[in-house]
Amino acid sequence: MIPEIEQRTGAKFEYLPVLLGGVYKLTGNRSPAESLAGVKNKPDYERLETARFIRPHGITGFRQNPFFPVNTLTITRGAIAGSEARRLRALCRRNLSAHVVGTQKAR
Repeated sequence: MIPEIEQRTGAKFEYLPVLLGGVYKLTGNRSPAESLAGVKNKPDYERLETARFIRPHGITGFRQNPFFPVNTLTITRGAIAGSEARRLRALCRRNLSAHVVGTQKAR
């Protein structure tokens, strides 16, 4: 979706690797997995919302990753190295495909 948005708007996304857990800690928040644990029907509603998003955007081949949630520390370290080598965009696309759309573990 990002390349299409860039092409349509002329904007250029700037990728910035961050550790989301650190952002949660810094802001006094918790991950949705923690804060919503035990909320009745939440998993069913999330599946419904995912389907509602996928349909109008024409996303095909989506499968829930059986390894989710993944530990993103290694991915973020790779992203930092990739940004220094000016390969961050390709690295992000590959990881997104593997971990969100696909069914692979973080490496």
